[in-house]
Amino acid sequence: LSDRLSDRERFYVEGIYRRYHGDVVGSIESLRNVLALDPDHISSRQTLAATYQELERYMEAAAHYEELRGRGVPLGNSYIGLSQTYQALGEFDKAIDVVQEFLRRNPDDARGY
Repeated sequence: LSDRLSDRERFYVEGIYRRYHGDVVGSIESLRNVLALDPDHISSRQTLAATYQELERYMEAAAHYEELRGRGVPLGNSYIGLSQTYQALGEFDKAIDVVQEFLRRNPDDARGY
């Protein structure tokens, strides 16, 4: 199978596999490799942001969530993750702004309420 995947695809699959099998360091490395090849790879950036958030590496998480936000990615998980990250950093005004933006863009999504 690996001979039929592009490097980007192989790194992504590797990153997800490693994350769910407890190799967080390896997962981060693989996902960063994806983003080096394709900065627009939304799934890799989302997974990397969530991983950093879980590790309480909030500044790194915020940077990736903000990149998704800046690209107009409409994923509710991105907005919620960013809001929670800002809350963990004590930046409550930013956390509220993120939720309000999410609600403006997605008024029918109950996760924002």
